[in-house]
Order: sequence, then C-alpha cells, then structure tokens
Amino acid sequence: MRNITLTQDGGAIVNLPEQAAAKSQLEAAGKSTLAAPYVDVPGALVSAERARSEEFSRLARKLIGWLKASLKRAYHSDVERYLAQATDLADLERRLHVLARGERASLG
Repeated sequence: MRNITLTQDGGAIVNLPEQAAAKSQLEAAGKSTLAAPYVDVPGALVSAERARSEEFSRLARKLIGWLKASLKRAYHSDVERYLAQATDLADLERRLHVLARGERASLG
C-alpha cells in the first residue's frame, strides 16, 4: 500500500511500505526522519509517460503493419477471384493483360 503526500508545488511524494517502516523505526529511536528515502513522483511520472508513449508507438506500428498485410491479402483475394472467372485460356490471358496494364481499378 502506498501513502501519497501532495506538496504545495503540485508534486507528490510516494511513501512506500518499506519507507514507512523505516520512518517509524527512526521516529521510535528518536532520530530525524528527514533523511528517510522518498520517491519523487513528477520524475517518475515523466518516465512512465515516456514508457507509455513508446508502447503506444510500438502498438500503432504493429497495427499499421497488420492493416497493410490485411489489405494486401484482400487485394490478392480479389485478383484471384477475378482471374478465376475466366472462361478459357484466351480470357485468362486477356484478364492478366488488363491487370498488368492496371486498367481494372476495382476488381469484382
């Protein structure tokens, strides 16, 4: 469990359980607790934000790659379907020439 202390400048200090235990031991011994270890959250938030941003970028690149592959598969399926509609060898050759020239914008 974490205890969070907000500071006046808008930052926060996270007191981890180990730190809380160390602080109470120091207080019990009558020593100053100013030297107790703390984690500065604004710095931690910056590194967490950077990691989140890098992870989002990685996922976005992966999604774009998947979409490109899916579209390519769909296009090849359309080409195969278009060629399969040929009635004879001459029709197949004509369809191949049409595809090679790029005259057929939408297959179907």
